[in-house]
Amino acid sequence: MMIQKEWEKIECLGSYMIYICGDICMCIEAKAPEMENKIFFPRLGSKNGNVVFYSLETHRCIIRSMANTLKQLLGLE
Repeated sequence: MMIQKEWEKIECLGSYMIYICGDICMCIEAKAPEMENKIFFPRLGSKNGNVVFYSLETHRCIIRSMANTLKQLLGLE
């Protein structure tokens, strides 16, 4: 039996965020309001010490300092 996988389009993550890096993908509750409803791709900007993320609210990709973003992600800021 073959299982068919399909993408499901979503418009909002609410208070959650998705973190995609290499072989790891996590959907977790955001530690800060400015991190909600976003998909983070830290490896795309890692050469410059930045993180790239996509906002489902604004439908835009944004580049931001990785140090501050990771501190917020871990709830240290």
